[in-house]
Amino acid sequence: MNCLIDISNVIIYNIFSAYTSNNQKCSIKIKNAKIEFPKIGFIKIKCCREIKGNIKSVTVSKNPSGKYYVSILTEQEINQLPKIEKKVGIDLGLKDFIITSNNEKISNPKFLRSTYKLGLETSLIA
Repeated sequence: MNCLIDISNVIIYNIFSAYTSNNQKCSIKIKNAKIEFPKIGFIKIKCCREIKGNIKSVTVSKNPSGKYYVSILTEQEINQLPKIEKKVGIDLGLKDFIITSNNEKISNPKFLRSTYKLGLETSLIA
């Protein structure tokens, strides 16, 4: 998970322009769009999604454009999906876009031809 962060008040000195911190004894916390690092303090973040599970480590890195990103490694339980006995084979083709093992055919959408015809008609009208 990557989050855009604003660390204009913090300078990261490293050869690789990155800072990694392991979450030992719950030293990294996320509250109210802020992340707390040990020895640095709170930093504002813009999260793209909710962080689920236990935080294992956090890496702050700087890309060539000068923006800083936080990559958060979490550990969480994965719920197993129920097993079903139905199986379907899918074949992708040129004439028919998809043919399933149930003999269901989905035709190939020909967007280029319809777009070309539409463009040709509008150019003849104008």
